[in-house]
Amino acid sequence: LSVSEEDAGFEYFFNALKENSSIRKLWLSTQQGPISESCGLALSQLLKGNKAITHLFLGDLQSSNTGGTLVHAAAESLHENDTLMVLTLDFNTPDDENILGKFADSLAANKTLLELQMRRVNGHLGVESLAETLSSKNTTLMELILQENGMTQEDGDILVESLDENHSLLHFHLYGNNMSHDATEKAAAICRRNEMTLKRKIAKAVVDGGMAPWNRSKLMVIGQGRAGKTATVRALQGQSFVPDLESTIGASLTETHIRIEGAKWNEPRKDSGHNYAVDLAARFLQLSSKVNLKDVERDERTSETNPISDSSGRQSGRSAVFGVTIESGESRGEPAQANGTAGNSTASNKPVIKFSGLDDDNPFKHDLLIRSRTDKDALRFSIWDYGGQKVFYTLHHLFLTRFGVYLLIFNMNELLLKTEESVDYLKFWLNSKKIHAPSAPLFLAGTFLDKLESKDDIATVNSILAKLVAEFMFVRNESDGLYFFPLSNQDDTGVGLLRSEIEHVTRRQEYVNRAVSLQWMQCLDSMLTRAKEMDVSWLKLQSVRKLGKEAGIKSLSEIDVMLELFHELGVLVHLTATANLKDIIVTNAQWLVDSISKVIRDGEIHRYSDKEEAEIENAGIMDDVNRLFKNALASRDLFDYFWDRDAVEFLLDLMRRTLLMGDWKFGNEKDLYLIPSMLTDVDPNGWSNTQLDEKKLYQCWFEPSIGFLPIGVFERLICLAIAHSANTFDSTENIKEPILRKNFNRVWFGPDCEVILESKHGSDSQADMIMMSLDNPERAQRVFTVIVSMLQKVTADFTVNSFDWNIFVDSDAESRERIPLRVARKRKTKPWFSEKKKTQELIPDMANVNLGSFLDSL
Repeated sequence: LSVSEEDAGFEYFFNALKENSSIRKLWLSTQQGPISESCGLALSQLLKGNKAITHLFLGDLQSSNTGGTLVHAAAESLHENDTLMVLTLDFNTPDDENILGKFADSLAANKTLLELQMRRVNGHLGVESLAETLSSKNTTLMELILQENGMTQEDGDILVESLDENHSLLHFHLYGNNMSHDATEKAAAICRRNEMTLKRKIAKAVVDGGMAPWNRSKLMVIGQGRAGKTATVRALQGQSFVPDLESTIGASLTETHIRIEGAKWNEPRKDSGHNYAVDLAARFLQLSSKVNLKDVERDERTSETNPISDSSGRQSGRSAVFGVTIESGESRGEPAQANGTAGNSTASNKPVIKFSGLDDDNPFKHDLLIRSRTDKDALRFSIWDYGGQKVFYTLHHLFLTRFGVYLLIFNMNELLLKTEESVDYLKFWLNSKKIHAPSAPLFLAGTFLDKLESKDDIATVNSILAKLVAEFMFVRNESDGLYFFPLSNQDDTGVGLLRSEIEHVTRRQEYVNRAVSLQWMQCLDSMLTRAKEMDVSWLKLQSVRKLGKEAGIKSLSEIDVMLELFHELGVLVHLTATANLKDIIVTNAQWLVDSISKVIRDGEIHRYSDKEEAEIENAGIMDDVNRLFKNALASRDLFDYFWDRDAVEFLLDLMRRTLLMGDWKFGNEKDLYLIPSMLTDVDPNGWSNTQLDEKKLYQCWFEPSIGFLPIGVFERLICLAIAHSANTFDSTENIKEPILRKNFNRVWFGPDCEVILESKHGSDSQADMIMMSLDNPERAQRVFTVIVSMLQKVTADFTVNSFDWNIFVDSDAESRERIPLRVARKRKTKPWFSEKKKTQELIPDMANVNLGSFLDSL
């Protein structure tokens, strides 16, 4: 800031900031002066009434009058300020050598300042007052820097002696003053003592099941391809607009950290490591009351004579928490004596804390506690930006979760020019969100605001949406009186409002404010570290249970709940549809999405780059790639090429169990796999369903009770159907190969039974449905039972909220009269029911049963 003799610049600025509610950090530096008393008064008044600024830096104010005025104002304001947490006054030259005494008085009254830096302020009087304050009056200051202030040996001795009674300082620097090295080392040793005390508190909190809010959510960005989803994510995170962004393949995962309400969305550092437990522990200490150290010391004395053991005398497993070793486990018999023999003892069954000393590499430092205060309102998002092409939809539904916020993006120009098609996409996503997360907040955002021809277009878009969203829950744009949020990612118009509303709504969600166990965070850190050490992206459930036990989690059911939360919030992937899926925890979700998207992708938009095509050609698998895009059949060679060798079997098994693909056991070639989501509307062999007109077919219809067919249900039905088809033939010689298209498929359940499965998109007057036709009336009852069992399994295992099916059958193959199943059962309508032959009961509920067992039951 340039200042005039009257200092109008500074004074005007300070007065303006009195109305500030968003600026949190303020740096002021000038070598021009002098600063007037009225300016200092303005700063003092600003800080006394301040409810926003948490960090204030006043530096390089070389003029004694300048520095003195502002430094005095800062000191005076601390008597009343309850917001400022970090104050830096480096390289100032106030004209008062008793400046330390003034700050001593302020610190005695202040309960919020955590960090005070006063390098080279040339003040050394008032040391006695400061020592008294640090000894008994201030219990919150964690960092104090007094370097190069001309302090004497006597000053240093007085300050160091006062620290014996101080338990809050973690960082105290006296370097550069006229005192011995011993004084500075004693100060450092006392800080280490205080840090050890805090570690004891954390260890005790972990053992006792300490909890604090995690303040975390998941933002799921959905919508049609090329609607501007990725550009919107970039705009929300304050990144520049890129006009030619590549279309997202599969999904793109990022993290964002909002330190304070209304602040910028920042992407965490890539090298920040896994410190979930440390961060939550810092927040726990900030929220919790003071821990009684006598309890900690008593536990330590107990542990020295009575280590927790099982009945055989073996000590239980150990885990390191922030440099503190914890012995965890419960006694299975009588408590053991020190020599391991059973006997009468008063040893506690709680895990026992053993302090192992201070590790210089320990991540728990004083700045984390400071950050826990300044970031007490911090909010983290896992952002999932889903690719908008239809080929990815079957994959996406595995990752649409209940805990989170949904942002549905659409192109306003497309909605105006191609209304019917755009409405279909919007309706699909609204329905998908409704079934996976009916109570999660939903925002609608229209992009390309800068491309609209007139302001009237916004009203037209709003009227179209009014008819569409009437039956859905969503967050309205109250500020503009709209159902949606208009955006221009190119110039950020509307982005700030959307960002603010998403954050505001998210902070009110119950799961965001729910307290989470420190033991869970310790287990999460251990999981991520273990996977990194093993150079893998997944762990087995048994391994996670072991890590959970080491972290102090006592029950398997608690580990299940913990993993469910981590999955819901997008931190990892844990699918539980079957026992085999439950046994796998994916620690790197982006790796999983990227791997699957190597073989599930849009053949026109995302085929492969020229470089990738050349490499594929050189590898000799171009024919395999062409077959994938033409016939939806993938070879084992293709998977071996695209996936890491060590991951192939794991990923194949995962895709089988999630029914993203099925083994293709038709023809002479081995190791082929069908990926139904890659099927197209064009039959590769030129077959047409008009050839069925001459056939006499018996039909039934399956309509979802929710009014629409969730994506992935029909594709997974096809996986089960081809697997069952292959199992119904006695030998491979007479096996009939299915004829498959995206929405129309012919399979044979045995040599004498052709079954046709069709997915039909509904209209305003007709619901979505799956239609089954067959040509052998003798097999109708059996086939009907098999298809119903398959549909029940798919809906139970792969939709968050299962639903029923409204089933209709035709009265005969000629009239095609549709009658409800209950009526047909009462009438004994043929061929579905028979008076002579007892109707076969449905196969028992096979939800959550492994795929092999289910197919065997058919």
